Amino acid sequence: MIQICDIAALAAVSRDASFRRVDKVMIDALSTPKSADTRLTGDGGALRQKDEWFRFSYVCTVNKGALEASAFNFKIAGAIPKSDWKTLGLW
Repeated sequence: MIQICDIAALAAVSRDASFRRVDKVMIDALSTPKSADTRLTGDGGALRQKDEWFRFSYVCTVNKGALEASAFNFKIAGAIPKSDWKTLGLW
């Protein structure tokens, strides 16, 4: 489910006018997502745009076979300070 939701996250974020140049998205970068049936939720996602990382929260819903996402909603929480990147495994 994490891989499916990573793909959905990149597609959803790229549709946002403020984040069209995102080249990396990881929904589990800062914390482990919570799963319930066909949903993953979390507040520890990270996305990279123009050499800057941003934290985001999300809700990802996948189909019953968990082969594709049927919905992905997110909210950007703000920039992740560069001083934290190494500790968090961001580059």
